[in-house]
Amino acid sequence: MRSDKGRRQEREIARSLGVERLPNDGRRHNDAETVCFGIEAKARKRLPKLVTDGMAQCERACSPGKTPILVLAEVSQGRKAERYVVLRLKDFVDWFGALPAEIDKAQ
Repeated sequence: MRSDKGRRQEREIARSLGVERLPNDGRRHNDAETVCFGIEAKARKRLPKLVTDGMAQCERACSPGKTPILVLAEVSQGRKAERYVVLRLKDFVDWFGALPAEIDKAQ
């Protein structure tokens, strides 16, 4: 999504992670980057029901104090399937805090 709403989401997500959104300058790069992560933000009017329902089910079943994590896979790919972890951004930030944008060269 390259609309103003999409760019706003990219900025807010980057800010939540303690980094700045990289400008869309025609070069090939992620929306934001840290030492360890390349961050791509995707915003849609509605997320797929599989994701929202799966996360809701995980949240309901989680014991108090546990962090819900949804893992997705394509069953048609069998054992070779890529598996994806879905974690709420606020939980990610709670676990990892603001991410360092670059390596401290003084170390």
